[in-house]
Amino acid sequence: MIFRGKLCAALKQAGLLNQVPRQVWKKDWVVNCKAAGQGRQVLNYLARYIFRVAITNSRLERIENGQVTFRYRDNRSQQLHASPCRPKSSSTASCCTRCRAVAPK
Repeated sequence: MIFRGKLCAALKQAGLLNQVPRQVWKKDWVVNCKAAGQGRQVLNYLARYIFRVAITNSRLERIENGQVTFRYRDNRSQQLHASPCRPKSSSTASCCTRCRAVAPK
């Protein structure tokens, strides 16, 4: 309950509380807090979760004429595929935004 209260107070102070759906506060929360060490050890642990990119450079196949082709794995078949990112396609719209952010100019 202490974590939920502190989070709620921090969201309220930041003016973000109204963006959280009300049902979030009605559910029971399970907060798992474990010691992660000190100093650099904690930073190394947290960096794995904080500094992730949408599509890593190793998954980029090519960039031609403003179109990005990247590799992905189908979760159902576990097969690797290469797919061009098409800006007009709704299924890849968010992908294209991310690709443009990491693609070299």
